[in-house]
This record gives sequence, structure tokens and C-alpha cells, in this order.
Amino acid sequence: MLTRPVGRLRFLAAKAVASIVAVTAAEAGGLAAVLIARQTIGQVASLPMISVLRAFAGSWLLFVGVAMVGLLVSAASSLRGRALGLTVGIVVAWFFLNFIALLIDGISGLRFASPFHYFRPVDLLAGTAPGGDLLVLAAIPVVAAVAAAWWFTHRDLTR
Repeated sequence: MLTRPVGRLRFLAAKAVASIVAVTAAEAGGLAAVLIARQTIGQVASLPMISVLRAFAGSWLLFVGVAMVGLLVSAASSLRGRALGLTVGIVVAWFFLNFIALLIDGISGLRFASPFHYFRPVDLLAGTAPGGDLLVLAAIPVVAAVAAAWWFTHRDLTR
């Protein structure tokens, strides 16, 4: 069974599912910690549960997006170290771009190019986050996964 060939899309889909499961497990651990904190810390207990779930949904979408961008970079690269380095570089660049765009008025429009701009946990907790922000966060992993599938099926695996 282990020697049977696996198609490229099945292989890529398995990597995508594994990434989503890892992100979901980390988010579930964070949510469990918040649920425990709600039982033991008075200030946290005052947060409505729906607000906490909204914030975790936004966080999950952000990190699934990062995972799928990593999958895209991995699908385009032949070396694991290069893919990891590029993915970390992209995430750091996104964060830095958002941070700098918030500080400098002349380039403030660049903040929209970073997914970190669309994840605002305070707004999610307050229930004032625009619905479009979550749609952008949901679009990132979809676009990245589709691009990864296209790239991986059209790539020469010998390089």
C-alpha cells in the first residue's frame, strides 16, 4: 500500500488538511484556556461568549491563511528550508507592512495589502468589526490553496 503512487492533488490536499488540523488544534487549545479563564478571572468572565468565538474565528482564519500561503510557497519550491524561510519572510513582511503603514500617513494605504490589517481582535470582541474583514481573511486561504494546486500540478518536480 505504501508503494502505490499518490497523485499530486491528493498529496497537496493531505498537506493542506494537516495544516488546517494543526491550526485548529492550536486555536482549540487557546479557546480552552479562555474558557478556563472565564471561570476563574472576573474580568474575562464579563466577555460574552459570542464575542470570544468571533475573535477565535478571526484568528483561525488568519492562521489558516498563513498556513495556505505556506502551502503555496511549498508547492512552488523544491526545498523545505527555502519554503519555510520564504513563508516566514512573507509573514514578517506582512506584519511589518501593516505596522509601518499605520505609523506613516503617506503609505497608510499599504496596510490593506496585509492580512494583519483585517484581523482586529478588539473589534471582533466588541462586535464592531466589518464583515468584509472576515471575508478577506477567508479569501486568502482559498486563493492560496487554489494557486498552490495549480502551481503544484504544473511544476517540474525534478527541480
